[in-house]
Amino acid sequence: MQTNSIFFYLLQWHHTPRNMRAAKDMQNYRRGYPVNKMNNLQFYLNKFPSAPDDIYIESFLKEWKNDYKKLERVHSYIQWLFPLREPGVNYMASELTKKEIEAFKKNEDAKRRLVEAYELMLGFYGIRLVNKETGEVKRAENWKERFGNLERNMHNNLRITRILKSLGELGFKHYQAPLVRFFLEETLVKKTLSNVKRSVLDYFLFAVLEKQERQDLVRFAYHHYEPKDKFVWCPRKIQKQLRKGSRNFDNISSHFSSEYFYVSGKLWAHRGPIHTFPSPVRASRVSARTSSLHRLQTALRV
Repeated sequence: MQTNSIFFYLLQWHHTPRNMRAAKDMQNYRRGYPVNKMNNLQFYLNKFPSAPDDIYIESFLKEWKNDYKKLERVHSYIQWLFPLREPGVNYMASELTKKEIEAFKKNEDAKRRLVEAYELMLGFYGIRLVNKETGEVKRAENWKERFGNLERNMHNNLRITRILKSLGELGFKHYQAPLVRFFLEETLVKKTLSNVKRSVLDYFLFAVLEKQERQDLVRFAYHHYEPKDKFVWCPRKIQKQLRKGSRNFDNISSHFSSEYFYVSGKLWAHRGPIHTFPSPVRASRVSARTSSLHRLQTALRV
């Protein structure tokens, strides 16, 4: 009887399929966690479909262009169009690697399609790219309608932040400042997009990688922001220099960038990846008040 039980157990074990997920996990461990197969680059070379939408980039650029309802409703494509070296809400998308970034920058087909994807998303937001060399942008003909959508659906602020970051990663950092300048003019000068204004100042502005361009944008923002005593995106000593017309201020972004944010009247600072909970720092010199809810958007991903 005991022999039969052992035989039955062995037979049952023999027919149980192997856990392939476990096998792959342990193989990756033994091999030192090799980098992925450059899925983002393969996607932009039209050789790999996005997931879970299962669409190739060429089809996306043709079929989704001007389909504003779909672009608004679906949330799984943006991580493929504008990949980052950090996770997003679409767990089926791949994070960028340094090796992949370098390969992407050298591939003309991938870069051409990235610009097309950028133009597609700009159109969705009521903006058009007027100069592919400089990145200059202007209002599109349908800007009123599309601005209305931006005002109603604030998750697009997170998408735009992702777009700006991805452009910087993939060799188009010269596209960052023109887009941020556009949003600063719309929100601070033309007084449109009131629901985008805070994200422009908190996130878009400090996504710009070029230091001088970033400083120029902070200067522009300060001169057009009212009331001046509520401007919290650079230190008071820098603001004094700005009032005097000085262009000589350094490390402006190191003081008030996305590394710092307010919650419940206290200044907090990030140490490491954004998705980790920040550690508190002293804020005795800070008197600005901001929305706790908005600042907590830092922990979100698109």
